[in-house]
Amino acid sequence: MFTKIDDIKIYYDFNDGIKVNIDGPDNLYYVEVREYPKKSEISKLVQGYHITNKNIYGQKRIFQLDIKFYMDFEILIYKYDSEIGLSLIWSHRYNDRGKLVNFDITTNDEDEAKFWMSKVLLYSKTRGCKPIIKSKFDNLNKLTPNFFNIDGIEPYKTYKIGRLPKSSTDWKTVDDRFQGVLYFGNWKSFWSYEHPRSWNQLNSSQIVDDILGL
Repeated sequence: MFTKIDDIKIYYDFNDGIKVNIDGPDNLYYVEVREYPKKSEISKLVQGYHITNKNIYGQKRIFQLDIKFYMDFEILIYKYDSEIGLSLIWSHRYNDRGKLVNFDITTNDEDEAKFWMSKVLLYSKTRGCKPIIKSKFDNLNKLTPNFFNIDGIEPYKTYKIGRLPKSSTDWKTVDDRFQGVLYFGNWKSFWSYEHPRSWNQLNSSQIVDDILGL
């Protein structure tokens, strides 16, 4: 996805976590992701840091947050103004209403796939998105009306539903003090970028509810 603010181009994508890239005249831009906890209109910081599109040693070129499950999040982008300091130039709060959303279901059990599909349809009814369901069961995939209308269209978001292995190998996971748990904003912890909590002791309903925020 793409937007333009004056002479600044902003690219963002939610299909494999949250990614933001900026093409503009300034050396540095500050990007942060904030989450709105349930029943709260006050957001809390999840992660934020500077990025650049220039060759500046030690600065990242792309903002990336690998969390793939549902969050009520907002992206905020600032540039530095010599007179007023950081100046907000753009914000975007996650909203998939009316948009195509991918749901990749990973299970070999057709009954479980049907159950997870029912949860996907509940999510799409609640959020107002247009679901695309992908599983190993083609008869289930074709039940959604958007199955045949997705060629050349980039989904707004992709959710992966299943018992997914932990892909995180960054310092937040390997640091012994955290014992494999991801900490963000000094207020929230996740089991992995794929699951808010370990699925080992969860049933099918709890797994999908965790991922979709139901």
